[in-house]
Order: sequence, then structure tokens, then C-alpha cells
Amino acid sequence: MKVLVDINHPSQVHLFKYVIAELRKHGHNVIVTASQKDVSYKLLDSYDLRVRDVEVKPVYNIGEKSMMKMQKVIVTLSWLLLKDFLYRLKEKYIIRDFHPLFFFYAFGFLFDIVTVLLFIRLFYIWFSTGHIPPINAPAAMFSFISAVQFTLFARWFDMESNKDLK
Repeated sequence: MKVLVDINHPSQVHLFKYVIAELRKHGHNVIVTASQKDVSYKLLDSYDLRVRDVEVKPVYNIGEKSMMKMQKVIVTLSWLLLKDFLYRLKEKYIIRDFHPLFFFYAFGFLFDIVTVLLFIRLFYIWFSTGHIPPINAPAAMFSFISAVQFTLFARWFDMESNKDLK
């Protein structure tokens, strides 16, 4: 019997590797095709499963229209990224093993809020009176620079502490 197994995702390699081995052990002709997604080829190679590359030419401009609403996707993904980032920050750097990195992120966020408030005040006074308050502009710039530095140092420390995860 001839059997064709088409691998479209790396998880299917783990699913079908025993089936392919059993079919070949019983003398069946098994052909494996795979799409070049993630690590499918490497997994197939690691299990000594020869794979035939089937070239598929993509077809564009045939009248499809996306039903995705970009605004909804952007809002949903932004919220998801923020929620997961805050969860990781809480779990990894506060609960499991306290790390001062949390303070860098907290001060960066605090200075971000202060920067926005100071710039709102600066532009409001500038547009209503016609002059810039003498202390407001340097305070806004100091707050902005502090926010950027705290956030960049937090990102740098975060990358250094996760360097071994690759």
C-alpha cells in the first residue's frame, strides 16, 4: 500500500512519526511531504524520516478580502501583550525571586505619567498665555529623559537576566 503523509506543522511530526515507522516496518511505501514551517524539516531529519519538498506557488490578488478589523486586532493584541508582560513581571521579578528590575520598570512608568502631565501643562499654558513657564520645560525634559533611561535600563537588565534562555 502507498501512503502519503503531509506535515503542515511541527507538532504533526511527533503525531505521525510512530505511524510512519509502523507502516514502513510492515512493508508499506510511505511518502512524507512537509511545508517549510518552523522546524518541521529538522524534526523529520532528527527522526531519520526522508521528506519530499513540494513547491507550492502562492496565489495573490484573486479577489479575497480580509474580514479582520485592524483597529480591533491592534487593541486586542496590545492589551494581550501588556497583560502578559505585567504578569511575567509580577511572577518572575516579584513573587518567585525578588529583583530590583521591578523598580526600574515602575519608575520608568511613573516618569512616563509625569512626563505626559508636564507636557500637557506646558502646552496648555503656552497656548493660553503665549509664553512657556520657565520651570515647566526643563522639568518636562528631565522627566522624559528619566523615563527613557529607567525603561531602557530595565529592558537591558531584563535581557541580561534572560540571556541564557535563547
